[in-house]
Amino acid sequence: MIRQLAVWLCICLFFAQCTSTGTPELGAKPANLVDEDKMAAILTQVHLSEARIVKLTIGSSDTSALLFKRLQAQTLKKFNVDTASYTQSFVYYSSHPAKLAKIYEQVVENLKEVEKEKKEKVSTTRPKPIP
Repeated sequence: MIRQLAVWLCICLFFAQCTSTGTPELGAKPANLVDEDKMAAILTQVHLSEARIVKLTIGSSDTSALLFKRLQAQTLKKFNVDTASYTQSFVYYSSHPAKLAKIYEQVVENLKEVEKEKKEKVSTTRPKPIP
């Protein structure tokens, strides 16, 4: 009798948890949503950080992951965004593909601008050949 009561109680709690409206839905707009322009700037820096780590050719994936987390934390601190806000915003934008596509168009433009600045810097610092 007690066993049956315990089983029914577990089943009821399971269904109550599944139908609970206390947690926000996946596509719901979070209260601390990072705006699209700031998100594009953050993602630009995140992708540049990833590229830096790949360029270092660190043998251990654990070390690479640890280094990436540190660089990501520095980026978020730079933009005054906490990890929870960034994660919730990324989940929100991921569930809205049109908005995410718009953000990534800006990220691509930002990365092109960084590449252009780097090429200009390299071309001005190279010594000119002697005629």
